[in-house]
Amino acid sequence: MLLRTPMILPLLPSGAALKLARSDGVLGGRIWPAAVALCEYLVSVKQTHALECVELGSGTGAVGLFAAAMGYAVTVTEHRPALTSARPPVTAAADGTPEDLDMERSDQLLSLLQTNVDENLHLFEHLPRVLELDWTDTHQVQHVAASSESHDKGFDLILASDVTYISQFHQPLADTIACLLHQDISRDSCDSRAERATMRSKCLLSHQERLLNLRGSDSQLDGFEQALMKAGLSSVCKEVYSFLEGSTTHQVSILEIQHKQVCRPGELRSGLWVP
Repeated sequence: MLLRTPMILPLLPSGAALKLARSDGVLGGRIWPAAVALCEYLVSVKQTHALECVELGSGTGAVGLFAAAMGYAVTVTEHRPALTSARPPVTAAADGTPEDLDMERSDQLLSLLQTNVDENLHLFEHLPRVLELDWTDTHQVQHVAASSESHDKGFDLILASDVTYISQFHQPLADTIACLLHQDISRDSCDSRAERATMRSKCLLSHQERLLNLRGSDSQLDGFEQALMKAGLSSVCKEVYSFLEGSTTHQVSILEIQHKQVCRPGELRSGLWVP
C-alpha cells in the first residue's frame, strides 16, 4: 500500500485527529513513518472488543494514544535516556565516543508523553497511563507486566513502532515482549480455528527497512527475528506499507508477534489429539 506525507497520522474512525506535541532534541520526539503505518493498520483491523494494551518505546505516544482514542485501555511507556542521548555531545574522543559523559537521566520523553495525554483527554474513554520502562531493566519490565488491570500479568496487545533500528537492543526488546505478552491458557488452546487465533494475545510491531545486506536482505529485521526465536516468540508479516516522501520511499512492515504454540498432552491441534 502506497501512502504519502508519512509524518501525518490518519484521522481516527470518529473523524477526530490527535494533537501531538513533538521534540526535536531526541529521536523519540518526532513522528516516524512506522508510527503512521501502524495507526493505518489499527484502523484497518477494526477491533470489535476493547483490549488492554501497552506501547513500547512510545516517543510522542502517536500509536498508543491513537489506540486509546479508538477505545483501547492503553499504557504508554518510555525510558529515561542519558542526557548525552537527549542532546548532541560537545566533545568526542577520536573514536567518536562522547567525552565527559553526564550520566544524569532525562525526563524529556516521559514529559512529552504526559503532555500529549493531557492534550487529548477529550478523546479517551480510558485514561492512558504513562510508565517508565527500560527494556534492559528486568525489575521495570516485571513492574509493567504486573500493572495490567485485566490480568495477573501481561497484556492482550503490545504495540511498538520503529523500535528495531539498534541491533544491541533486539534481544532485550524481544524478551520484554515475551514477558509483557499475556498467555491466556483458557483461550489460547491449540485449536487452530480462526476465531481462536484472533483472540490470542499478540504484539503488533512496525519495522522500517533501513539496512540491506549484500544479499538484499533486511539485516536489522533478520537480527530481530532471531532474537524473537530465542525469546520463544514467532512472527508473521501482516502488511507492508510504502511511504513516498519527496523522491524517497520508506518501506514499513507490520509484524504480528505471538508466543509459539506448544501443545500439551491431552490438547487438540488441527483435529489431531496430542497423546
